Amino acid sequence: MAVVLAGVLVAPVVLDRGSGVAQPCTQRLRYAGRVYTRRPMPTPPLTERLAIGVGTLVGCAAPTNVNVRSLAGVAREKEIAVDGDSGFVYVARRS
Repeated sequence: MAVVLAGVLVAPVVLDRGSGVAQPCTQRLRYAGRVYTRRPMPTPPLTERLAIGVGTLVGCAAPTNVNVRSLAGVAREKEIAVDGDSGFVYVARRS
């Protein structure tokens, strides 16, 4: 039990083996063949619109399926949102 709890507490932090400095993990979303990176919601906040499908969150823990939503006035190929993560948007990585 203690080992599992320790693993959960350490999971969000990745150690850089070269310098030994802890760095936060980067959460990414895979949706419709694209990879999106989590960023703070801009001010003023964007409005979530339609449910557009299911994506997979990867990077900080085990992969998790999540509901994906479009944002008002933004092409889904550029930015999208995830249900239950209202403080953040997911920005498509450039190829």
